[in-house]
Amino acid sequence: MQYPFSCTPRTYAAIEATLSQPRLGRYMAAAGQDRHLALRYYVWNARLCEEFYIPTQVTEVAFRNALAGGLSARYGNSWHTAPALTSGLPQRLLSELQKTENDERTKHGAAFTADHIVSGLSLGFWVHLTTSNPRNYVWQGKLKSLFPHAPQATPDKEIHIAADRLRKFRNRIAHHNAIFDKQPTSEYRNIQNLLEWICPDTAWLVRQLANPARVINQRPR
Repeated sequence: MQYPFSCTPRTYAAIEATLSQPRLGRYMAAAGQDRHLALRYYVWNARLCEEFYIPTQVTEVAFRNALAGGLSARYGNSWHTAPALTSGLPQRLLSELQKTENDERTKHGAAFTADHIVSGLSLGFWVHLTTSNPRNYVWQGKLKSLFPHAPQATPDKEIHIAADRLRKFRNRIAHHNAIFDKQPTSEYRNIQNLLEWICPDTAWLVRQLANPARVINQRPR
Protein backbone atom coordinates (compact mmCIF):
# COMPACT_ATOMS: atom_id res chain seq x y z
CA MET A 1 0.00 0.00 0.00
CA GLN A 2 1.34 3.39 -0.96
CA TYR A 3 0.62 6.61 0.90
CA PRO A 4 0.59 10.18 -0.47
CA PHE A 5 3.58 11.27 1.58
CA SER A 6 7.33 10.92 1.47
CA CYS A 7 9.49 12.01 4.37
CA THR A 8 12.81 13.76 4.23
CA PRO A 9 15.23 12.61 6.94
CA ARG A 10 14.53 15.80 8.93
CA THR A 11 10.76 15.31 8.71
CA TYR A 12 10.99 11.66 9.67
CA ALA A 13 13.19 12.52 12.66
CA ALA A 14 10.61 15.07 13.83
CA ILE A 15 7.75 12.58 13.45
CA GLU A 16 9.74 9.90 15.27
CA ALA A 17 10.45 12.30 18.14
CA THR A 18 6.76 13.22 18.35
CA LEU A 19 5.35 9.68 18.23
CA SER A 20 8.39 8.21 20.06
CA GLN A 21 11.06 5.87 18.79
CA PRO A 22 9.79 2.87 20.80
CA ARG A 23 6.32 3.25 19.26
CA LEU A 24 7.58 3.40 15.69
CA GLY A 25 10.26 0.85 16.53
CA ARG A 26 7.51 -1.68 17.15
CA TYR A 27 7.09 -1.87 13.36
CA MET A 28 10.76 -2.06 12.40
CA ALA A 29 11.03 -5.85 12.30
CA ALA A 30 8.05 -6.17 9.96
CA ALA A 31 9.53 -3.39 7.82
CA GLY A 32 12.94 -5.05 7.54
CA GLN A 33 14.53 -2.22 9.58
CA ASP A 34 13.42 0.32 6.96
CA ARG A 35 12.40 3.38 9.04
CA HIS A 36 10.25 4.91 6.31
CA LEU A 37 8.45 1.61 5.67
CA ALA A 38 7.94 1.26 9.43
CA LEU A 39 6.11 4.60 9.43
CA ARG A 40 3.88 3.30 6.64
CA TYR A 41 3.22 0.20 8.73
CA TYR A 42 2.24 2.44 11.63
CA VAL A 43 -0.28 4.30 9.46
CA TRP A 44 -1.56 1.04 7.97
CA ASN A 45 -2.08 -0.39 11.46
CA ALA A 46 -4.05 2.73 12.40
CA ARG A 47 -6.24 2.23 9.32
CA LEU A 48 -6.79 -1.37 10.35
CA CYS A 49 -7.81 -0.28 13.86
CA GLU A 50 -10.24 2.15 12.26
CA GLU A 51 -11.80 -0.69 10.26
CA PHE A 52 -12.44 -2.57 13.50
CA TYR A 53 -14.26 0.32 15.19
CA ILE A 54 -17.76 -0.58 14.00
CA PRO A 55 -17.40 -4.35 14.60
CA THR A 56 -16.06 -3.93 18.14
CA GLN A 57 -18.46 -1.14 19.05
CA VAL A 58 -21.60 -2.91 17.83
CA THR A 59 -20.59 -6.25 19.33
CA GLU A 60 -19.78 -4.70 22.71
CA VAL A 61 -23.14 -2.92 22.82
CA ALA A 62 -25.00 -6.08 21.77
CA PHE A 63 -23.12 -8.17 24.34
CA ARG A 64 -23.76 -5.91 27.31
CA ASN A 65 -27.42 -5.43 26.27
CA ALA A 66 -27.88 -9.20 26.11
CA LEU A 67 -26.56 -9.59 29.65
CA ALA A 68 -28.50 -6.58 30.94
CA GLY A 69 -31.67 -8.05 29.51
CA GLY A 70 -30.93 -11.28 31.34
CA LEU A 71 -30.35 -9.43 34.61
CA SER A 72 -33.62 -7.53 34.23
CA ALA A 73 -35.48 -10.78 33.57
CA ARG A 74 -33.99 -12.38 36.69
CA TYR A 75 -33.98 -9.46 39.15
CA GLY A 76 -36.29 -6.80 37.71
CA ASN A 77 -35.52 -3.24 36.63
CA SER A 78 -33.57 -2.61 39.83
CA TRP A 79 -31.20 -5.49 39.11
CA HIS A 80 -28.25 -3.29 40.02
CA THR A 81 -29.31 -3.28 43.69
CA ALA A 82 -30.44 -6.92 43.92
CA PRO A 83 -28.52 -8.64 46.78
CA ALA A 84 -28.61 -11.88 44.81
CA LEU A 85 -26.34 -10.18 42.27
CA THR A 86 -24.32 -7.71 44.32
CA SER A 87 -23.42 -10.10 47.14
CA GLY A 88 -21.34 -12.22 44.79
CA LEU A 89 -19.42 -9.44 43.05
CA PRO A 90 -15.75 -8.83 43.84
CA GLN A 91 -15.32 -5.59 45.80
CA ARG A 92 -13.76 -3.71 42.87
CA LEU A 93 -16.72 -4.52 40.63
CA LEU A 94 -19.26 -3.79 43.34
CA SER A 95 -17.57 -0.40 43.82
CA GLU A 96 -17.69 0.19 40.06
CA LEU A 97 -21.40 -0.66 39.97
CA GLN A 98 -22.23 1.64 42.90
CA LYS A 99 -20.12 4.49 41.55
CA THR A 100 -21.67 4.16 38.10
CA GLU A 101 -25.16 4.27 39.59
CA ASN A 102 -24.33 7.36 41.65
CA ASP A 103 -22.69 9.11 38.70
CA GLU A 104 -25.58 8.35 36.35
CA ARG A 105 -28.20 9.42 38.90
CA THR A 106 -26.37 12.71 39.35
CA LYS A 107 -26.08 13.21 35.61
CA HIS A 108 -29.66 12.29 34.65
CA GLY A 109 -31.68 13.20 37.74
CA ALA A 110 -35.33 12.23 37.49
CA ALA A 111 -34.73 10.77 34.02
CA PHE A 112 -32.36 8.13 35.41
CA THR A 113 -33.02 4.50 34.50
CA ALA A 114 -31.02 1.30 34.76
CA ASP A 115 -30.23 1.69 31.05
CA HIS A 116 -27.83 4.48 31.99
CA ILE A 117 -25.92 2.03 34.18
CA VAL A 118 -25.66 -0.45 31.31
CA SER A 119 -23.79 2.02 29.14
CA GLY A 120 -21.77 3.44 32.04
CA LEU A 121 -20.20 0.18 33.21
CA SER A 122 -16.93 -1.04 31.75
CA LEU A 123 -16.80 -3.94 29.33
CA GLY A 124 -14.71 -5.74 31.93
CA PHE A 125 -17.68 -5.68 34.33
CA TRP A 126 -19.91 -7.40 31.79
CA VAL A 127 -17.27 -9.95 30.81
CA HIS A 128 -16.88 -10.84 34.50
CA LEU A 129 -20.54 -11.87 34.54
CA THR A 130 -19.67 -14.68 32.13
CA THR A 131 -16.89 -16.14 34.31
CA SER A 132 -17.35 -19.39 36.20
CA ASN A 133 -18.72 -18.05 39.51
CA PRO A 134 -21.44 -15.81 38.01
CA ARG A 135 -22.31 -18.53 35.53
CA ASN A 136 -23.40 -20.52 38.58
CA TYR A 137 -24.92 -18.01 41.00
CA VAL A 138 -26.33 -15.50 38.49
CA TRP A 139 -27.21 -17.53 35.41
CA GLN A 140 -27.45 -20.96 37.09
CA GLY A 141 -26.04 -22.70 34.05
CA LYS A 142 -28.32 -20.88 31.59
CA LEU A 143 -26.00 -18.20 30.23
CA LYS A 144 -26.38 -19.61 26.73
CA SER A 145 -30.08 -18.68 26.75
CA LEU A 146 -28.96 -15.05 26.33
CA PHE A 147 -27.19 -16.04 23.10
CA PRO A 148 -30.08 -17.74 21.30
CA HIS A 149 -28.28 -18.25 17.99
CA ALA A 150 -25.18 -19.94 19.38
CA PRO A 151 -24.75 -23.55 18.22
CA GLN A 152 -26.66 -25.92 20.45
CA ALA A 153 -23.53 -27.58 21.80
CA THR A 154 -21.81 -24.29 22.75
CA PRO A 155 -20.76 -24.47 26.43
CA ASP A 156 -21.16 -21.35 28.57
CA LYS A 157 -17.39 -21.22 29.00
CA GLU A 158 -16.99 -20.61 25.24
CA ILE A 159 -19.16 -17.50 25.53
CA HIS A 160 -16.80 -16.16 28.18
CA ILE A 161 -13.73 -16.96 26.09
CA ALA A 162 -15.20 -15.14 23.08
CA ALA A 163 -16.23 -12.12 25.16
CA ASP A 164 -12.85 -11.85 26.85
CA ARG A 165 -11.10 -12.03 23.49
CA LEU A 166 -13.29 -9.15 22.35
CA ARG A 167 -12.35 -7.17 25.47
CA LYS A 168 -8.61 -7.70 25.06
CA PHE A 169 -8.62 -6.94 21.34
CA ARG A 170 -10.80 -3.87 21.79
CA ASN A 171 -8.39 -2.61 24.46
CA ARG A 172 -5.43 -3.01 22.12
CA ILE A 173 -7.23 -0.85 19.59
CA ALA A 174 -8.29 1.71 22.20
CA HIS A 175 -4.69 2.05 23.40
CA HIS A 176 -3.38 2.47 19.83
CA ASN A 177 -1.33 -0.70 19.97
CA ALA A 178 -0.22 -2.79 17.01
CA ILE A 179 -2.84 -5.32 15.88
CA PHE A 180 -1.63 -6.17 12.38
CA ASP A 181 0.41 -9.11 13.68
CA LYS A 182 -2.10 -10.20 16.35
CA GLN A 183 -4.15 -12.43 14.07
CA PRO A 184 -6.71 -9.74 13.15
CA THR A 185 -8.53 -12.11 10.78
CA SER A 186 -9.06 -14.58 13.61
CA GLU A 187 -10.13 -11.79 15.96
CA TYR A 188 -12.66 -10.53 13.41
CA ARG A 189 -14.05 -14.06 13.11
CA ASN A 190 -14.42 -14.20 16.91
CA ILE A 191 -16.21 -10.84 16.92
CA GLN A 192 -18.55 -11.99 14.16
CA ASN A 193 -19.26 -15.27 15.96
CA LEU A 194 -20.14 -13.54 19.22
CA LEU A 195 -22.46 -11.12 17.45
CA GLU A 196 -24.02 -13.91 15.38
CA TRP A 197 -24.85 -15.74 18.60
CA ILE A 198 -26.84 -12.70 19.71
CA CYS A 199 -28.36 -11.45 16.45
CA PRO A 200 -27.47 -12.69 12.94
CA ASP A 201 -29.15 -9.67 11.34
CA THR A 202 -26.94 -7.26 13.27
CA ALA A 203 -23.91 -9.34 12.33
CA TRP A 204 -24.99 -9.00 8.69
CA LEU A 205 -25.10 -5.21 9.08
CA VAL A 206 -21.56 -5.15 10.46
CA ARG A 207 -20.34 -7.18 7.49
CA GLN A 208 -21.80 -4.55 5.16
CA LEU A 209 -20.07 -1.71 7.00
CA ALA A 210 -16.62 -3.11 7.73
CA ASN A 211 -14.11 -5.19 5.82
CA PRO A 212 -10.86 -5.71 7.76
CA ALA A 213 -9.63 -8.20 5.14
CA ARG A 214 -9.54 -5.40 2.56
CA VAL A 215 -7.25 -3.32 4.77
CA ILE A 216 -5.11 -6.32 5.69
CA ASN A 217 -4.52 -6.94 2.00
CA GLN A 218 -3.24 -3.36 1.61
CA ARG A 219 -0.12 -4.13 3.65
CA PRO A 220 2.67 -1.70 2.70
CA ARG A 221 5.44 -3.04 0.46
